[in-house]
Amino acid sequence: MGLTILLGIFGVSVVIGIPVAFAMGIAALTAFWYEGFPLLITFQRSVSGISVFSLLAIPFFVFAGELMLHGGIAMRLVKFASALVGHVRGGLASVNIFSSMLFGGISGSAVADISALGSILIPVMKERGYHSDYAVNVTVTSSIAGIVIPPSHNMIIFAVAAGGGISISKLFLAGVVPGMLMCLCLAVAAYVIAIKRNYPAEPFPGWRAVGVASLHALPGLVTAVIIVGGVLSGIFTVTESGAFGAIYALLLTYFVYRSLDWNGFKTAVVSAVRTTAMVMVLIGFASSFAYLLALYQVPEKLSSFMLGISEEKIAVLLMINIMLLVLDDHGYGRADPDLHPDLPAHCARSWHGPHPVRDHAAGQPRAWSVHAPRWHLPVRGLCRWQGQDRGNAQDHMALLPGHSDGALAGHICPRGVAVPALIA
Repeated sequence: MGLTILLGIFGVSVVIGIPVAFAMGIAALTAFWYEGFPLLITFQRSVSGISVFSLLAIPFFVFAGELMLHGGIAMRLVKFASALVGHVRGGLASVNIFSSMLFGGISGSAVADISALGSILIPVMKERGYHSDYAVNVTVTSSIAGIVIPPSHNMIIFAVAAGGGISISKLFLAGVVPGMLMCLCLAVAAYVIAIKRNYPAEPFPGWRAVGVASLHALPGLVTAVIIVGGVLSGIFTVTESGAFGAIYALLLTYFVYRSLDWNGFKTAVVSAVRTTAMVMVLIGFASSFAYLLALYQVPEKLSSFMLGISEEKIAVLLMINIMLLVLDDHGYGRADPDLHPDLPAHCARSWHGPHPVRDHAAGQPRAWSVHAPRWHLPVRGLCRWQGQDRGNAQDHMALLPGHSDGALAGHICPRGVAVPALIA
């Protein structure tokens, strides 16, 4: 009965529009009350869930990504990708995808990826004749590179939720090749659609321009080398690498590029605090929820059910994939790493880890990007084109091919409007 109450209240809360984090908190609080536990346990488990040293890496990575966005590093990465692959058919789509791969390897966040690149590329793609649905879908789908390619917030959360039995550095290493292959496949799919819809190709600027753009982007790319290389080599822990990456991004944008002003710094701090607070609240309540799932032996029962169907690794992975796709498609993406790590562990400890992280990323575009405004995420790249943001966007777009002074006409939407508003 307790499990029925837990899942029932959680499901009803989500259906009526309560954010997932608070839905889990309300469900856990009610289940603890029903079982006769002190209600204080809900908050003790929540605080315990976020009182983990490794989770300090998340605010550092988020802050580093915000500094790169507001300090101009994201724009330099876009220019580099544009010079390199913009000349193919549907070139701006390829630019979008490979920019996501580069920026995701620095920020580790799909939301930061969309905020940075969507604000630059979606209006330009629409002006150059790309359909709105195509421009938005390419941006949203390619943003999951930030989840798979290290440094990934979700890999850190997954390793912590699994009780420390999984190496974060090994998870990082396991995400490099799949992330690059995923972006390559997305680029091929975008190219095929571009041919069918007869999207234009941008002029090739020449190898000299490619070299200049790569030199301008190189200091920003060094950030990823420092963060990931430091972790894999053992020089840094994940938390230390995140702190060092944030310091490097601050010094780079302020002293080298000289593109980060005081207003940009304040905006980066506020955005990082908001995003970090949202993630930590979700992790905390998910810890209480997961504690009750373990109390009711849900992982053991699910694993027994799956292994009763088949003990083959591929079959079990396919069943886990289906479960994660269903959960992510209904908006539970960020909670997945906290809720399900015990499930594959019960199935086979020797081969679980990177697979669920990559698998649940498939549902992230819808769960995080389309529904993000419902959770009050700062999706500035898609929805906020006012005041200083509008002026910065116009300056940025002037650096891309095919820009005109009226490029922003028809692309302004009020703050907080959901992504589908851009597809109207």
